Amino acid sequence: MEEGHLYTQHGDYSKALCCYETAVKTEPVFPGGSRGAATIWAITDERFHALHFGELFMNLETGRAQRKHE
Repeated sequence: MEEGHLYTQHGDYSKALCCYETAVKTEPVFPGGSRGAATIWAITDERFHALHFGELFMNLETGRAQRKHE
């Protein structure tokens, strides 16, 4: 996923998206991949994908926050 951040910083969004989506597939409980993918999709015309990955991110973050307070 760090690779995705580097690609994003250098403006190579297609490679960044590939890294983020791979992170979501390999580590689905880690919210960083879905956040990165949502960010990249948000700058395209594919709003459905931005919403999809954004929802994944929010669900994962909410779950982590709830476990911290238990």
